[in-house]
Amino acid sequence: MLDSGKTVLVAFYKPSCELCEKLETNLAAVSKRKGNKVVVIRINADENVDLMKELFVGEMPVLHLYKNKKLTWASTGLVKKREILKQSS
Repeated sequence: MLDSGKTVLVAFYKPSCELCEKLETNLAAVSKRKGNKVVVIRINADENVDLMKELFVGEMPVLHLYKNKKLTWASTGLVKKREILKQSS
């Protein structure tokens, strides 16, 4: 996905995480507003344990924003929609 030439927002989550569920609303709004300019990818931490270790992802939820294949922003916890929109511009 990083090779798509688009901004990629990766959301790491756990199904049992209450904050992850709340963040989903913000991610859906960002996806709708940005259209095809930003690709939102959700990764289930429980199903991707090795990837979580490789990327040093611990607490949930975690957001990683990639532009031109480079990590340009990361955040942990519930992030407001306007902050995600600002970072993905």
